[in-house]
Amino acid sequence: MDLLHPIFGELELNEFEEYEAIRLIKFSGLEKKVKITFDDEINEEHCQTYQSFIENLDRITPDIIQSIIEYQNECHDYTDYTASFKYFENTNDLLENTELFEIALQTELHGVVTDSNLYHKVMKEELNGTEEERYVVLLFEAKWVNDDYRILSVALANEKVIYVTDENITV
Repeated sequence: MDLLHPIFGELELNEFEEYEAIRLIKFSGLEKKVKITFDDEINEEHCQTYQSFIENLDRITPDIIQSIIEYQNECHDYTDYTASFKYFENTNDLLENTELFEIALQTELHGVVTDSNLYHKVMKEELNGTEEERYVVLLFEAKWVNDDYRILSVALANEKVIYVTDENITV
């Protein structure tokens, strides 16, 4: 059964009986249909997180891109597989080899993310006990990631990059 949501539009049930939406998202100047998923029943927290993310996407896109370039550069030449791909120097290199396909709205993040030093730094600067935490995980198809899924996750807390990994951290 499909459902019409005031913020996410048409919602469809996936094979796990969870709602998801498809939205047209503009990322780094390119518009693309992207799946929106939720880690629980859709609630006000998801709505606020999504709205804040979309309102700030143009501002934070350079940080997202830079974090992926830095991640790729750190693991480049780590294996023969990664060495076979171009070393990313700029946004065009990244966009040619990486594609946003999902935005996961999270009410909490995996421990590996929240244990990171960058997460603690961002949360200390951002919150000071007055603001709600907003979590988004961007999932990219990345042909240069050496795993079976070719997935790169970029976790954001309050619209700041806090973690990049070649694992799907939404499950």
